Amino acid sequence: MSKIDVEFYRSSDVVAIARELLGKYIFTNIDNELTAGIVTETEAYEGATDKASHAYNNRRTSLLK
Repeated sequence: MSKIDVEFYRSSDVVAIARELLGKYIFTNIDNELTAGIVTETEAYEGATDKASHAYNNRRTSLLK
């Protein structure tokens, strides 16, 4: 297993990214506790140009405090 390079996520083909992520393992190590899972579903949005995206028309989601 190897880490996915950041360039993978910079592709303009968001559907291909979503498909490629299916079946991949995801790991976290928070407070020295290792957890893992498998990606079983994804969604693909094209950001500011995709009307289904929360970022459509350059909208920003406010951060919770």
